[in-house]
Amino acid sequence: TYRIIVNDPALGERFKADVTCIRGDHTSRCIEAGEEFTIYDEQDRFKHKTFEAGSYTFRVLQEHVIKNGEDISEKRPLLEKKAFIIDLREKHSKKTKEELEEAIRYDKYLKPDEAIEFGLCDEVVTRLY
Repeated sequence: TYRIIVNDPALGERFKADVTCIRGDHTSRCIEAGEEFTIYDEQDRFKHKTFEAGSYTFRVLQEHVIKNGEDISEKRPLLEKKAFIIDLREKHSKKTKEELEEAIRYDKYLKPDEAIEFGLCDEVVTRLY
């Protein structure tokens, strides 16, 4: 799976699509080479989006974990994982590092208003039109 990111001059880097394909197939080769490719909506065969060569960057979302039947996943210590989570949340929340460390010490499910207060989301949509 690849995350496709387009650079908007006014807004900066903007997420555009997650593309799932088989490693080494035509689409993955085009993405990794920065070439033009087109994606199609699974539910609507007329809905599609073409990404022009050089108009996007990508990030691989899935790492190789099995090769020739062997586990090749990178082993990361628990403290490294915890530091990654805290750093990521610190960038997107209104809480201090100390508050985040306290918050992830135990599993906690947040109500919508708590998630907003915590800074994990901007608003809660209660009605779709």
